Amino acid sequence: MPGKPAMLGWTKCRGGRWNRPARLVMLLAVLGFVGCADSKTSETASTSPDGAQSQKGLPAVSAADFLRQVLRRYQNASHYRDQGEVRLRIEQDGQLLRQTAPMQVALEGTTIWIAAYDARLWSDDQQTLGWLADQRTRYHDAQVVVGPVSTGRPTLSLLLQDPILSERMVAGLGGPPPQLEWLFDPDPMAKLFTDAAADAIEYQGIDESDGVKCVVVHAVVDRDRYRFWIDPDQSVIRNVDLPVSMAGQAVQLEGAKVHSLELSLVGATFDPPQEPFELPQMQHFDFPPQPKYLRALVPLPPPRPNPRLGSRVPGQKRTDRGVTLMVACHRQTTADAEPQNIHAVQSLAAWLAHSPEEVRSRVQPVALVDQAAQRILDQSSVASIGWALLRDDAGRTQQRIGIDAGQAAAMDASGRLVWVGDPRSPLDISVLGTVVIDTLAGIDVPQRMREQWQSDRSAYQAKLKTLAVPTP
Repeated sequence: MPGKPAMLGWTKCRGGRWNRPARLVMLLAVLGFVGCADSKTSETASTSPDGAQSQKGLPAVSAADFLRQVLRRYQNASHYRDQGEVRLRIEQDGQLLRQTAPMQVALEGTTIWIAAYDARLWSDDQQTLGWLADQRTRYHDAQVVVGPVSTGRPTLSLLLQDPILSERMVAGLGGPPPQLEWLFDPDPMAKLFTDAAADAIEYQGIDESDGVKCVVVHAVVDRDRYRFWIDPDQSVIRNVDLPVSMAGQAVQLEGAKVHSLELSLVGATFDPPQEPFELPQMQHFDFPPQPKYLRALVPLPPPRPNPRLGSRVPGQKRTDRGVTLMVACHRQTTADAEPQNIHAVQSLAAWLAHSPEEVRSRVQPVALVDQAAQRILDQSSVASIGWALLRDDAGRTQQRIGIDAGQAAAMDASGRLVWVGDPRSPLDISVLGTVVIDTLAGIDVPQRMREQWQSDRSAYQAKLKTLAVPTP
């Protein structure tokens, strides 16, 4: 599961309850794009949890009561497992893409396994271990949190005890695994069953999901729509359509149109496993090769500063301006230039326009352009607000500075490199503002960054040592 945005789901609030989130979260970088396919076909005939069957094949009880009965089955379950994943379908540049992420839960008595996005958690009567299967950060620097051992059925407070691990379970495509709420919350999905919301819960017929005939239940909360595919023979939820709106408004995801967000619970069952669960055999195990066992996960220190910061850019002349800001926006065609690199210029122009006058007057913005990019910028307002357009068709200046297309760099009056970043990143823009102000004040920013990084690194290592525990 890999890549970047985020969706609407359920987030944990006070008291261990789950509610609808108030904001979108970024997609994880572990998302992958694959082709889309649906496997739902209309059918008839189904049985409710209590065995009742209506003339139309739907349960004889109301849809709200039927959903309550199903959730009650989860609360009483000693065994449960699925091969769940979150699936997001988006349309971008006329192409339909799908992003997926693990969302698995397996329960056997006091043993539970969770694989949610890149978060992993195992708890049994011998140990509780949690880690992040994020290879970009080398498994969060191979940290593994050792938690308290469960003496009975797991609880939400036990499973979500570590702040970093629980945040990673929440901050993904569809929020945290709703299976945890269904299994362990004393009043699961309570917002669906308020007087007003319960009246909006209704049947939508019989449908087939992954080859299983299901009763489809539709619910609306705060104008956001949910749809449950429920296997009536096992009283197990096999699929959930999550909202792709916020307060009834359609969501646009980084310029892409969101078509659907669903939780697919393939293989969901309350049947006991044929063999006891064993941690190394669990799907998406992804354990750090050389784990550091800790009482709590520790935030990673900032990455090492760019080693080129503080060095003079070859051929860069001294200037009367305090800072020269260059952004590379080369592209071979106008169509390629507009979406990505021109956006970088626009982001920097907006940042500069909102900066204090004493900053704007001492920053010279320069766009490195080819013919296509120059044509676009000439038609925009960029050139009229003090930007210089420097033709660099062969990319020699860009290479001399050491930036890629879409990146930007800041140099002080002597031509020393003081910042490199992505203008489309709010974090990088925030750092740029601090760097420019400090550079104009005469501070050696690269040297201070290196000193700060060494200090942060030392503090991080000391924290690891303090929280270290023996290998379980």
